[in-house]
Amino acid sequence: MARRPPPIGMFGIKLVGEAHTAFRFFGRAGRPALMNFPDSPPGRRIAADIPIGHRSLVYVMHPIRRFWTAIEYIKWDPTINDVLTEGWQAAAAQGADAMMEAFNSHYAKLWRCIRILALMKDPQLAPTPDFGFQEGDIMREISEGEYFDMFNAIPWTWTDQDHSRGP
Repeated sequence: MARRPPPIGMFGIKLVGEAHTAFRFFGRAGRPALMNFPDSPPGRRIAADIPIGHRSLVYVMHPIRRFWTAIEYIKWDPTINDVLTEGWQAAAAQGADAMMEAFNSHYAKLWRCIRILALMKDPQLAPTPDFGFQEGDIMREISEGEYFDMFNAIPWTWTDQDHSRGP
């Protein structure tokens, strides 16, 4: 029997492409806001296993290489048990699936509902930590302390009033 990796924790860094900053459904205008994942075995496992309430700092890869948003994975429709089905339905309702399919079909398949906790209107103003991410990386786990240290170091343009700034 294949060994399954341990479940994803409650804090991480989610990696996205530069195009994410251009689509409204990835930001505060999404109803709900969305995050997508590659349609691959690792992408499916990660997308399905992220617990409700998990918080991620969203890091835009090449060429920006900076933080853009802070998000929390949420349950949007309590009548849908499977988080990937819920995400796909939310994406379809907003036309997000079709827009991303036209842009890059590899990343348009798996969706999760999120809440935006903080946002940088211009990611170029965010810190530029060197994480050594490689193409194909999807997400990296971090501790609660690391999350809040990085969150508090970013000069967010907008933050949700309900979001705790941590310890």
